[in-house]
Amino acid sequence: GTRHQYQKFPETLQYLSEHRKQIDHLITHVIPINKYEEAFSVLEEKEGNAGKVILPGNGNAAETP
Repeated sequence: GTRHQYQKFPETLQYLSEHRKQIDHLITHVIPINKYEEAFSVLEEKEGNAGKVILPGNGNAAETP
C-alpha cells in the first residue's frame, strides 16, 4: 500500500541523489508537466518502451530529476 509512503519521501530523495548513476537508465522519458496528456499516451502504448516517465513540475523538459 501507499498509505504511509509520504514518510519515506525524504529518505527516497536522499537515495536518489546518492545513487543517480545507478538509476538513470530507468528514466526513458522526460516530458514537461504541461504536456501530461502526452506522457500518459507514452505510458499507454502497448509496444512502447516507457520505463519511468518524469514530469518536471516547472514545465521544463530539459531539467532532469
